[in-house]
Amino acid sequence: MEINTQVFKEIHEIFHLANTSPDPNYFMSRIIRFLFNQVSAESSVFYLPKKNGGSKGGIEINLDEHYVKQYKEYYHRYDPYRMIGENSNKEIIRVEDLIDYKTFMSSEFYCDFLKPQKIHYKLYVKFFAGGRDYGRVGLYRPAKSKKFSEKDIRLLSMLSPYLGNALDHHALLSNNKIRNIFLDIIDENSSKGILLFDEFLRLIHMNRMARQFCRDLTGNQACREEEMHLPSILLEDCRIIANEHRTFREDCLLVPRHRIMQINPSQVMNISSRMIFKDITQENKRFFLVSIEPKKPSTEIRQNQLEKIYKLSGRECEILRHVFHGLKNAEIAEKVFLSEITVKKHIQSIFKKLEVRNRTSAVQKILADHQKVIWSTARPD
Repeated sequence: MEINTQVFKEIHEIFHLANTSPDPNYFMSRIIRFLFNQVSAESSVFYLPKKNGGSKGGIEINLDEHYVKQYKEYYHRYDPYRMIGENSNKEIIRVEDLIDYKTFMSSEFYCDFLKPQKIHYKLYVKFFAGGRDYGRVGLYRPAKSKKFSEKDIRLLSMLSPYLGNALDHHALLSNNKIRNIFLDIIDENSSKGILLFDEFLRLIHMNRMARQFCRDLTGNQACREEEMHLPSILLEDCRIIANEHRTFREDCLLVPRHRIMQINPSQVMNISSRMIFKDITQENKRFFLVSIEPKKPSTEIRQNQLEKIYKLSGRECEILRHVFHGLKNAEIAEKVFLSEITVKKHIQSIFKKLEVRNRTSAVQKILADHQKVIWSTARPD
């Protein structure tokens, strides 16, 4: 079987779209329409890969939203393709080749979900390029149609690599746009080491200072980002934040994570990790931003002396230390995981116990008693 000139012309158009279209939904819809033209189908879904394996629905064509919702909430767990075929290495799979279809036709999934939608024959096309999974398209036909033939499978097997490469090109376009969007963020933080990761914790960009930090920590002097070995500690807090995002409501406030790392006896680094959301090509995507900066020697307050002299609570001592170092209420709230209102109440209580009216007076009082309550340190907390 050979691919005719007209089909190659359509593939060329898809590649052109991959390099020019910023909208992933439009691009995936175009791929589905192309497959519709090659093998007859009445409905379809473009499934996107999930970072933990498996897939999730992306673009639906000629499917009722009511059934799409039911599938996501309940029926997906009984889909034979998800249970058996999703882990197969085959690029083209017919569901009837996976199971005894006569028995399957008496199942709840078929009778209550597929049959009302007039879906009988199901075929899936997987897309791979450069060792990466770019999802799959499910093509569906009613019982009155013929099942997907061996000729259909051979044709789709020939087309799948082209479409996988087109998806790879489009992902490259999207990553380039992401790089441009975050240039301002990286420039603003040029005094820090900055690493940007996508939602799968794949490195998008690191600046000069971050590269030097990784070289110092790992001893790997590679110059190119793709050759560098990233210290696992840089991803550890990102994974914790990602787990929190999955565990709690997606719209909940995710607090950045901070840690201090000692590279050698004279070099101590502050590492901060946070999840950020940006509207990329009409889709709200999440990223992880890790910043690295040297920890400078500073004066630290002795908590036991604060408690003894001023009768402060442990929480009040913690907040007073941040006030002493010049942090604002919002910054303190982020570090101690409290609301700004609660921080403000603690500060009012501190002022009362120190018998002062404002931050400046509080700091001056601490400095006046410096021999009792402060020390100098350059070590990690």
